[in-house]
Amino acid sequence: MRDPGLWDRILAHPLALTTGGLEVGIAKFTLLQGTRAKEAVYEYRRFLYLVAITDYHLAPPTAIDAVWRLHLGDPRAYVEDFCKPVFGRVIQHAPSGADPAKDPAYMRTRTLYRAEFGEEPAYGIWPSPLGMRAEVWVIFAMFAGVILGVWWLLGQGSVPVGVAGIALLTTAFLWKFFFSPWPVSKGGEGVGTWSGGWSGSDSGGAN
Repeated sequence: MRDPGLWDRILAHPLALTTGGLEVGIAKFTLLQGTRAKEAVYEYRRFLYLVAITDYHLAPPTAIDAVWRLHLGDPRAYVEDFCKPVFGRVIQHAPSGADPAKDPAYMRTRTLYRAEFGEEPAYGIWPSPLGMRAEVWVIFAMFAGVILGVWWLLGQGSVPVGVAGIALLTTAFLWKFFFSPWPVSKGGEGVGTWSGGWSGSDSGGAN
């Protein structure tokens, strides 16, 4: 790890909003509940550490961006209580409209994550670009499986058709359960409306 002292300071900080804990806030405004809210806040710590140690433009996944935006919404907690004492400067949030599956900044962030923390990013929060592109095919497989299964149940298809439908549905559901990124948005007003909105970071000299 490039700067263990900085990481220790980030870990030691309570990350509280003026109205309560950051984990409580993220659970209130998003679909990240319980252990998922806790893990999202922990990965947020890791992301800001990465931003602080590099001059390159980095991009967070949707879950971390939601935590970051909630924290930013409380300027006193973010700027005065967190950034200045921990980093000695303010870590700026620079919105980006790039497709995360093709965003070089996101791929760079995942690479730096592995180098600094010695492990793969948690998939539920940090989906791989390949996995995000595969989501389209998973949805297609689910629809195809339903159509083939119904066709077979109505007696219009052979047994292999029915087996193929069940196999497609099973594979798609297993993928969604084990490999899909965690849903974040609740819809409506609040931090949850930013799902799918990717952000870069500029710490004063990032590019």
